[in-house]
Amino acid sequence: VLVLMMLLVYTYPLRRQFGTDKIPVDNWWQGIVSLILTQRDLTKCTDIVLHTEVSGSKQDLEERTGHKVECFAYPGGFWDERVRDEVVHAGYSNARTIDFGWVTPDSDRFALPCIGISDAAGVYKALCQASGLWHMLLRIQRG
Repeated sequence: VLVLMMLLVYTYPLRRQFGTDKIPVDNWWQGIVSLILTQRDLTKCTDIVLHTEVSGSKQDLEERTGHKVECFAYPGGFWDERVRDEVVHAGYSNARTIDFGWVTPDSDRFALPCIGISDAAGVYKALCQASGLWHMLLRIQRG
């Protein structure tokens, strides 16, 4: 049962910050989530590229940190059943989407929803996004 995926996340792109050295994960509350090597839309990749991206990011982070990588985040939120199946096959224990919602005991652990908050959001936009109002307004706007 997943209550919290992690409190602090080191993502694959941080490797640039740490160069070729191992990424530090020194505290029990730190976790590692894998994105992919190139940040592309995985739903449009060939099977070979999909496998390389999903498995490659996991292997690279595990080598760099010395810790098992269990969480995956679908880049850009793009995912489908084929991508989900590859994440399962690669050995992750869960994956996070950007689909709006709350994680419940019935949630698919390879399609965990979230409540996204924009990086550049001001206080009011962040409050709207955190409350779910933002998502509701977008749904109304899109029809």
